[in-house]
Formats: sequence, structure tokens, C-alpha cells
Amino acid sequence: MTDPPDVLVPEFVHDAEDGRSTVTRVLRGIGIAALLALIGVVIWGFVYHPGYDEVIPGSTQPIPAKISVTGVKQFSPKGNFYLVFVRERTDVNYWEYVRAQWFDDHAQINKIEKGAPAPVPHQDFCFMQDSQATAKQVALRKLGYKLNVKPGVLIVGISEANTPVSKVLTCGDTIRSVAGVKTDSQKELSAVIGQHRPGDAVEVVFDRAAKQQTQRIRLIRDREGKTRLGVLATPTVQYPFQLSIDTGEIGGPSAGLAMTLTLLDELTPGELTGNQKVAATGTIEPDGTVGEIGAIDLKAIAVQQRHAKIFLVPACQEDPKQYPKELASCQEGIRLARKNAPSVLVIPVRNLDDALRALREHGGEPLPAIASK
Repeated sequence: MTDPPDVLVPEFVHDAEDGRSTVTRVLRGIGIAALLALIGVVIWGFVYHPGYDEVIPGSTQPIPAKISVTGVKQFSPKGNFYLVFVRERTDVNYWEYVRAQWFDDHAQINKIEKGAPAPVPHQDFCFMQDSQATAKQVALRKLGYKLNVKPGVLIVGISEANTPVSKVLTCGDTIRSVAGVKTDSQKELSAVIGQHRPGDAVEVVFDRAAKQQTQRIRLIRDREGKTRLGVLATPTVQYPFQLSIDTGEIGGPSAGLAMTLTLLDELTPGELTGNQKVAATGTIEPDGTVGEIGAIDLKAIAVQQRHAKIFLVPACQEDPKQYPKELASCQEGIRLARKNAPSVLVIPVRNLDDALRALREHGGEPLPAIASK
């Protein structure tokens, strides 16, 4: 048998195959490069932070279940007051920024100011403790209780992070004396600090968890050039009975009004809410003034989901001549709150008396007259 003849393949056929092989290699290389570039962009988006905080709607929580009273009768109203909170993500990455900016109608992004002081750890929880203390004092004084001031000043916050005092003191500590001088009021604390210069190390005696401690702390210079210890302090008060509010991990000062109204309702007979669901937000000052807070429009979303009847919010109290932008921002927040909660009656109030009056006008019972105690 004879072998088959050799088949001659023209050179241009080999050239075509080589060409296709080259194109395939090039395309494969381009695909791999594109994939690597895409992976790099994705990773970059998680690593890069454009300098924004994000605020999104949170939820509501009934306050009565968080209040504990010992030594006096506690009533159980059928209606409920609710505190309202939002959730905040600080210094979001690029992908979180894109989602909030373009794909979430209910997210707010706020530019982080350059040169702003570093946030103080746990400061929101310090503000909540201060808000609770103020709410207790305002409610009890409204009911006629006489409150006695105890020695020392209670720390409710640290002015700035990374300062000498921030490494020693924390909210909840009670300062008894500075440089051997008793400090039973904020005025006395400021006076003794003012006798020293920035950089001086002074001896601070303070109480923490019923244990007295002494530490030397270096004083600082504030932005106005004055000598400061660097704390926010308030008088310590002796309550006539045991009273506690447990707000868990919720921080910030904006539940002051809600807690004050709840305490009044829990410590008196009757129904301040008129057996309704009432949400409230806003700080409470010692004189009963309701202070403004942010993100009212986002809080309104949570109130709507709770099916509350009334949402008490701080009234806009800015001087239109001095603070026109702030006034316009406040008014816009209330407008958006009404838009976001169409079935809820959004009522601005200036102070505690305004809030009680609004409740009476919408089905609530008046606060009973209580004799001085």
C-alpha cells in the first residue's frame, strides 16, 4: 500500500491562523485588563471617603417602658409618647455616597467641615444623659417638687477630643474641687479655672461610680483665648425619689421634650395623650424651652410608619433679620415633615407649656394641679 501524498497547506492559511491567534490574545489581554481595572475601581470606591456624613430615617420607641420609678406612685396611661431617632453613618465611602446621593430619596448627606474638631467618643450618649437629667428636673419642678442641689458639678460632655481632660474625665463624673477650691456650680468651676493660665496643671478631685479620685489635668486655651478645663458641666441634683430612664444605645439630646412629657404623664393620673400615639422631638432646656434639632423631615417618616396621631416638633425661633438662612432651613424642615407624614398632625411648639396646650386642644387631658412637695 502506498502512503497518501503530502497535503501542501498554503502559507496564507498559516498566516490567517496566526492572525486569529494574535487577535484572541489581544482581546483576552484587554478583557483581563478591563476586569482588573473594574476590580480596582470597586476597591477604590470602598477605600475612598469623599468627606460626607449620611443621615437616614430611624425609628420610634415608646418611652413609658423605659421609665422606672421607686418611692412614689407610677401611673400607666393608655396612650404613649414616643421618642424619634435617626441613624447616622459618619465619613461614608464613595459607594455609600453614590447610593445616598442618587438612589435614596430619604437620605441626607452632609459635608464634613474642614478643620472641624475631631468628634468626642461617646459624646451622643453624654448628651442623652444630660437630656435625661434636664427632663427629670423640668418635669418634677412642673409638678411642684423642690429639688436640692448637691455638692459638685456633673460632667455632661467633653468640649474636644484629644485634649488632656478627655484622657481623664468622662460624662457622669462629678467634679468636687479644682486646685483645692470647691466647685459646687458651673460659675465656681469657671472662676477657679480663670485664675490659671493655659498649660497649667491643676489638681482635680472627682467622683466616679461612688469612688473619689484625684488627677492632675493640664488646662487648655479655647478659641477665644480663654483658659478652660474643657468640659461641659451642670449642677448635680438630689431627686425626691428614685427615677431612671433607660434609652439603651440611643444617643443625642433630641428626646428631651418626649421624656419630659412622659414623666409628667407617668407621675400623674389622667391621659395627657388622650389615649393616642404622640411622637415628640426637640431638646428641653431648664426653663422648659424646646430647642431645635435637625432631620425633622426624616424623623417624620418613622412617625408616619408608627401611625402616630400627633408629632410635636420645635418651633422655628430664629430672628429673621439676624439668621434668615437658619430660619428658612427650619421652616423647610417642618414643611418636609408634613409632606413625609401626611396622616400625622405636625405641631411646632416653643416650650413645654405650648406642648401641653397642643395636647389638650387635640384630645388630651389637662395636667392635674399638684401641690408643692
